[in-house]
Amino acid sequence: MKLLQTLAVIPVEWLFVHTAELAEMTSATTLVMPVTRDIFAFTDRPNRQHSYMNSHDFVSLWDEANGDTFRADPPNAVLTWVDCDEVQEAEVVLKSATVNNYGRSIAYEVTVETGVLPLDELQEISLFVDPVIRKWKILGSDANDTQEIPTANANANADVPWTPFFNDTLKGPVSG
Repeated sequence: MKLLQTLAVIPVEWLFVHTAELAEMTSATTLVMPVTRDIFAFTDRPNRQHSYMNSHDFVSLWDEANGDTFRADPPNAVLTWVDCDEVQEAEVVLKSATVNNYGRSIAYEVTVETGVLPLDELQEISLFVDPVIRKWKILGSDANDTQEIPTANANANADVPWTPFFNDTLKGPVSG
């Protein structure tokens, strides 16, 4: 008996963390953060995955105006930093992002939703960015025959192992 092949579209939410020892609010709406390590990207259950993005790849999520992009729907984020041995926080919307210094820093255009950002240097800073959602097709007749194909990549090849793609942005080690 031949089983019918199933097709489902499952959304996968990618969240991001950008950390730095120091950053600076250069104006009321501009946060400049150095990129000393890649930006960490991860998903939640049931598709637990992780990857790393360089500054150019991360900022490219703001490039396209349509679809599941940060330009079409700017992400919320929580910014934390240490001031006088106390952790401070502010909720912001990341309106845009620009690579500076040949990829060594990112300038974020922010709108503060709650909290106050000082016009000064920030120490031990972490930026926790809300998800961007990508849809994945799941093909197969049973659990042993299932393959995942990212719909965001027109050149996806179903014969290769699963790798997250954001228009070829997320690459690197992943966990299952």
